[in-house]
Amino acid sequence: MKSEVHYKKAAKLYRKSKQYINMINLYPTLQNTLIECKNENLIE
Repeated sequence: MKSEVHYKKAAKLYRKSKQYINMINLYPTLQNTLIECKNENLIE
């Protein structure tokens, strides 16, 4: 299993990808939900 740092780095890169940007533009509700949950601590 890879480290938390690895996954955070991968997520950061993914959020800058063309695929992610296209997906967000296609689904505005998803974009709003991601913005609302951005600072949530989803993992204990």
